[in-house]
Amino acid sequence: MRLNNVEITVTVKGRPITEYAHNGQTFIEGRENSQFEIKVTNHNTYRVEAIVAVDGLSILDGKDAGPESQGYLLNA
Repeated sequence: MRLNNVEITVTVKGRPITEYAHNGQTFIEGRENSQFEIKVTNHNTYRVEAIVAVDGLSILDGKDAGPESQGYLLNA
């Protein structure tokens, strides 16, 4: 998935999982007890903040994720 020159890849056992598009959004299927990795890559010429959430919850603090949530700063 790529948005505003930021690439997001979700992998299971090192392999990218299938993405599904619906109504302008991208979804992936998560299976119970499945371990996965999320990789976020900044392809811009400037630094960006990535707020990463799973099922609407921030991966940093487990609270509802939104624009005010803490995120990761990704260098260019």
